Amino acid sequence: MDDKLSVAVLVCLVFAILTAWIGEPWPSYCLYAIVFGIGVTWLLGRLLQPMPLRMSPLVWILSAIVAWGMGQLLLGLTVNRWQTMNAVLFWLANTVLFFLSNQLFSNSVRRDRFLKRLLWLGLIVALTAVFQLFTAEGKIFWLFRTPYSGFIMGPFPYHNHFAAFVVLILPIALNVSVRDRGRQLSYGLIVGALAAAVVASASRSGAALVGLEIAAGLIMTFRRTAASLQQRMGRIMVLICLIAVSGTIAGWDVLWERFHHGDSVRLRLAESSVEMVRSAPWIGSGLGTWPSAYPMYAHFDDGLFANQAHSDWLQWPAEGGIPFALALLGFGVAISIPAVRSIWAIGVPVVLIQCFIDYPLQKPAIAAVFFVLAGALAAQRSPVRPRSPQSDAAAVCRH
Repeated sequence: MDDKLSVAVLVCLVFAILTAWIGEPWPSYCLYAIVFGIGVTWLLGRLLQPMPLRMSPLVWILSAIVAWGMGQLLLGLTVNRWQTMNAVLFWLANTVLFFLSNQLFSNSVRRDRFLKRLLWLGLIVALTAVFQLFTAEGKIFWLFRTPYSGFIMGPFPYHNHFAAFVVLILPIALNVSVRDRGRQLSYGLIVGALAAAVVASASRSGAALVGLEIAAGLIMTFRRTAASLQQRMGRIMVLICLIAVSGTIAGWDVLWERFHHGDSVRLRLAESSVEMVRSAPWIGSGLGTWPSAYPMYAHFDDGLFANQAHSDWLQWPAEGGIPFALALLGFGVAISIPAVRSIWAIGVPVVLIQCFIDYPLQKPAIAAVFFVLAGALAAQRSPVRPRSPQSDAAAVCRH
């Protein structure tokens, strides 16, 4: 049953990604229903066939985050109950995804199969996004017009969110490319294609972070690979050349031009967010309520609706108080150390870095991929030995 549930988790991510462009709330509710349905199915399966239960300490941190939001609702410590209820559902779904991933992907064979499928999903989305950017005239999937403008990348109306998705997926291919000589070229091409898609999207933060994670992955691999210095340098140079050529095809000029433009709006939003934290440092305004609380602290009005703080690390303490942000910081630090060592999950801490200057984890699609990968990483760190002889053999070979 776990194999089927792992496919269900992938289907869940496909739904979240393909509906990321829809501004209505129903895709989020459908996503939550799917997640909770998979969770109930897993629970019923464990009642019928008991198996060892994994309880990562990180699950308790996420559970505390959900409890914090529920406490705000029960005590009336929110400026908008409806937004806080939606935020509680959001964090509960993320917690369930992390828990399910932690249970399902302790089996290394199942985990590797899932990551490979997720990588192919990411590649298809990225290639589609590039072709759509140049040929769809602003329509999503060449069919649907949206009120958004700019660099619309596949199902992501905001190019920085597309970049965050690629940041999470790319290290899976990078890990294979630099470690497996037999698949270096094919997976190196995938890395180049994903990096080129971020270049085409003209996301400044995305391009910088992709470069950061590729550099970190190459450094970590260089130190660990048993091959000779000449072989290691050769693999790295091949990969760098593939990325450079792919980026040239996508076009560096627009991205380079955007690096010469400042963004004063983010600074003003950050100032307002800091004031929100100061006004309620311990309890916040209520999870999910930043858009409702912001007008009281606004420093300017450009006629546009400010939907997010454009910095998750400022929005979290503004909504949940400093304890809420510290809990997420603890989660981030705990998951980042093994992520860097794994290479394939290095996108997890890199997205947390992006959260300083943007809001990727406010979006259900990005958050879903993030917490599934984080759960799989936590499962890899201390796997439970499977019961079947075949799985036992695979686990022994792996470790």
